[in-house]
Amino acid sequence: MTEPKFDNLLYLYTKAELNKALPMEWTIRAIQRVNRDQYQHLQSINASIYKFWEEGKFIDEEIKDLELMEFSWDVLQVDKVTSRSYTKAVSPKVHEKVSKGLREIYGQWKREVSQIRLSSIADGYRYFDLLHGNDIPKVLIKIQSIINTLPNYTKDDSIPIEEFAIFLRTPRRINNESLIFHGPWINYEGESIENSLMLVIRTDVKINSFQTILNEFILEYCNKRKEYLRNNAKTEIDRLPDKLINQVLNQEAFDIIDVRIDQPNKLIGLLLAYFTGMMPNKIRKSALKA
Repeated sequence: MTEPKFDNLLYLYTKAELNKALPMEWTIRAIQRVNRDQYQHLQSINASIYKFWEEGKFIDEEIKDLELMEFSWDVLQVDKVTSRSYTKAVSPKVHEKVSKGLREIYGQWKREVSQIRLSSIADGYRYFDLLHGNDIPKVLIKIQSIINTLPNYTKDDSIPIEEFAIFLRTPRRINNESLIFHGPWINYEGESIENSLMLVIRTDVKINSFQTILNEFILEYCNKRKEYLRNNAKTEIDRLPDKLINQVLNQEAFDIIDVRIDQPNKLIGLLLAYFTGMMPNKIRKSALKA
C-alpha cells in the first residue's frame, strides 16, 4: 500500500471525515433506488415537520440553529433526542416551546414513521442523516481546495480551524449507550461551572463501542475548546486540541467501507466515483440483495 504523502492534521481529519461521509452517501443512493416509495414518504413527512415549526413561529434561522428538524427525527425514530446540542443552555421559555413542539410531533407522526421499512443497508443510520446528505459538487470544490493547502503544513503545525472539512455532513449513528451534555453545571458546592461538557456512558456498553464513544467525546471537546477560544478572542496558541485530535484520527476508529480513503489522491477519486455513479461492490451487492 502506498504511504500517504502528507501526515499533517488537516490530511488526517479530511480523510477520516470522508471515510465517515461517503458510506452514508452510498447508502442514501442505494435507498433511493431500492426503497424509492418509502424514501419519498420520509421526504414528505420531513416537509410537513418543517412546516409545523414554521407555523410555530420559528424562523428558518432558528429552525437551523436550534436543530429542530434533527430533534424531531430523533424522537420519531428512537424516542429520544440524540443530538448533542439539545443539552446546551437555552432560555427556559425556548426550551419549553421546543419540548412542547416535540411532544406534538411525536403524537402526530410517530405511528406513521414506525411503519416505514427501509432495507437492512440503512440499519444504524438516523432518518435525519439519510434525508440530509452532502452537496457532492460543492464538496468536490472544497476538498480540492484542501488538497491544494496540504503542502503548507507539517505534522506538528497548528492549523486554523477554518481550513478543516467542517462543512461535511457525517452520520451520527444511533447510539443508546452514551450522551454528551453541555454545561453550565452547578457543582455540589453550588458553584456554576461554565463552558463544560459531561459524558455519560452506560455501564453495560458494548466493548467495541467504548473506544468510539470516547473518541467522539474527545472530538466534541476539542471542537468546543476551539470555539470557546475563538468566541472569546483568545490569541494564545493552544496545541492541546490538535494533539488530541491527532491521536484519535491516527487510531482510525471510524466506520469505513471496503473502498476506504488511505491515500491523498483518493480524497477526490472516491468523490468523483460517487458523483459519476460508480457504486462500490459492497454497497451494490447489499442493495441488489434488498
